Amino acid sequence: MNGKADVVIEASGAPETLNLAASILKRSGKLVIFGRHVIDEKIPLEKWHTFGFKVFNISPSSSRNFNRTSMMQSSY
Repeated sequence: MNGKADVVIEASGAPETLNLAASILKRSGKLVIFGRHVIDEKIPLEKWHTFGFKVFNISPSSSRNFNRTSMMQSSY
């Protein structure tokens, strides 16, 4: 074991968390991006490619119920 994670879920959307998440990911690991990043960030794509990271961008808006759920929550 090399002390790295097989899967890292980034859910905060805070600046620099993508780089932090990638730094604790093992080679060929899975990076799941759930946080909403509203500021463009510089990420080391060469490293991500070389290490074989599998990146999944999980946007809540991809759910077919997202708009309905959002409207229901905003009415409270």
